[in-house]
Amino acid sequence: MSVEVGSQQTTSLRRLDLDIIRVIGVIAVVAGHAWDSEWIHRLLYPWHVPVFFILAGYLWRDNRALSDEVARRFRTLAVPYSFWIAVLLCLLVVFRKLNGTLDVREVMKTLYGGVAATAPFSAFWFVSALFVGSVFFRLLSELKAGFFTAIVLALLVTSSLAGEQVARLPLSIGSGALCVLFLVVGRFIRRASMLTKPHPLFVSFLAVFLFAVFASGLLPSLDLKRGDYGFPVLGIVAAAMAFVVLLGVSGALSSLIGREGGFQSWITRLASCSLGVVLIHAFPIMVLRGLAPTWCIFLSSLIVSWLISVAFLRFKVGRAVLGVG
Repeated sequence: MSVEVGSQQTTSLRRLDLDIIRVIGVIAVVAGHAWDSEWIHRLLYPWHVPVFFILAGYLWRDNRALSDEVARRFRTLAVPYSFWIAVLLCLLVVFRKLNGTLDVREVMKTLYGGVAATAPFSAFWFVSALFVGSVFFRLLSELKAGFFTAIVLALLVTSSLAGEQVARLPLSIGSGALCVLFLVVGRFIRRASMLTKPHPLFVSFLAVFLFAVFASGLLPSLDLKRGDYGFPVLGIVAAAMAFVVLLGVSGALSSLIGREGGFQSWITRLASCSLGVVLIHAFPIMVLRGLAPTWCIFLSSLIVSWLISVAFLRFKVGRAVLGVG
């Protein structure tokens, strides 16, 4: 697997529990953009984006060459990014022209990417950041343990002291480098057998604990796009805990669903094209904002984005622009 939002795995090699995590994560991302409330920030932002970076580390392959990493990430991240930013930018220009709000500066900010890109490109930063983070992590993985540890510690300090400044770099280059921290966490979790298959009681306790911490606001939420990594170290630890909870919950759900039947195949299909939902959903949210209740905007954006993505899966070219091999 080379894309942690979608996947290149064949059906026979897929893990249903990880597909469930992808689907849950995408739903949370759409909800986070649909609702602009303190509760959403408290309950979703500490984990809903970090989970995808952690998943990238969880699925990390140590024996892949740097050139192979770059080629895979280009095919599964850069190609979808380029295609959808071109399509949505054209639609945005038409939309702005019709309502008389066309601004060339908005177009330039979109091309600059990262934190400068606003709706309907709210989530595009993540794709470029994952590309940079994956390639950077591959470079770091080839270093000796001492150098690797020193650089990771330097990234940790930078995320605490200068995260917002680093996030202003074009195409989220800086954020991608800092998000290597979450890839490191994901790889650590994969290597810790106790965490890959957590006990149900441990998962239940951890879920209740995290809900209490997040809901109370005791731990500041994260906003990786803007370089806010929350309370130093603890914000990353909390995201790791949330991922462990998701592993436990998705593992239990996958056992109930089983490997047979249409439900499992639909989860696989939804997970396969989830990158499309991440890139598309903000456009219908922007168009519908103020025209319908928030819950209606959320459901409409989620369903429309997934329907478009599932339709694209039927064609070879469509799969290419969804990052699916």
